[in-house]
Amino acid sequence: MSSDISGTRRFRTIYIEETARESPVALHILKRFPDVPRVFIRNYKDVFNRPRQDTRWQARYPALILAVQPGPHVFPGPEVCQSFGFKAFFYASLLLNCPFDCEYCFLQGMYPSAYTVAFVNTDDFIRSIREEAAQHESMLLALSYDTDLPAFENTFPYVRTLSDALRNHPGLTLEFRSKSAVTSIYTEIPPSENILFAFSLSPREIAGRFENGAPGTEARLHAAETAIAAGHHIRLCFDPIFIGEVPDRVYEDFYAEVFSRLPAENIRDASHGFFRMNRSFFGNIAKSRPDSRLFAADYEVKDDVLSFSQDQMHLIREKHLDVLARYLPKEKIFTL
Repeated sequence: MSSDISGTRRFRTIYIEETARESPVALHILKRFPDVPRVFIRNYKDVFNRPRQDTRWQARYPALILAVQPGPHVFPGPEVCQSFGFKAFFYASLLLNCPFDCEYCFLQGMYPSAYTVAFVNTDDFIRSIREEAAQHESMLLALSYDTDLPAFENTFPYVRTLSDALRNHPGLTLEFRSKSAVTSIYTEIPPSENILFAFSLSPREIAGRFENGAPGTEARLHAAETAIAAGHHIRLCFDPIFIGEVPDRVYEDFYAEVFSRLPAENIRDASHGFFRMNRSFFGNIAKSRPDSRLFAADYEVKDDVLSFSQDQMHLIREKHLDVLARYLPKEKIFTL
């Protein structure tokens, strides 16, 4: 798969809801792909929710679905995600599914399709976000929970659109988390206290093994450097951490490299979390990836979430936090 969705990436088909076909967002995207076959549909779920879809085939031959999301548009943040100290933690999904094919991604088990759904009614999302934010003194809104929104930016500029509309809303922090190598957004979007770019970073050995189609560690570090050079304070996400896949020394060396290139004074905070997944999602992925050792391994189950044993995670977490504390104050390191 391509490392980023761009104007040259080839979708096999573009499905278009009748209610979406004349929207400015849809017209913008269709102009980017004039030669891709188009199929008009009644509702995106007629394609996206079909039974017995082959998601592995769809990952190799992607399609795009343009749709209207009637709502709700804003949801409470899930407990398996880090809230970074915010009491009001929400997410919004303008895209469903991700252009990358990371082996460990929960989306493979959450949705019946690997096709990307792009919701075109951005004004409705912005209105809903403003309404929710007005009810809280301080609110974190994750905008890449169900996707990698910056990776879609060259197809439609969702990040720019949301940033322009919401950058001055009191108490609202917008988080755009990404593995994308796209750098233009960091130079084109003015730095702001309430716009936060979060970079998912993995050691090269982990990225090469599990993060199929995603830009490599070097490309992501370069993107983070670009964001800092443009004046943005950034978030680092060391998540998911794997136990037993690489010698633990690999992580220590990786952290040293990251902070040798990304000055600590430009880093707002960092997260550290282990591989974990809802048990139902895990079971669905195990069926579609029978050759994956990741889904053949034994894990502990706690509160319907699979992960490594609590003893293992406690030991590794303490080691990693000791290393990370060389570079960042402990109060800037969030764990889950």
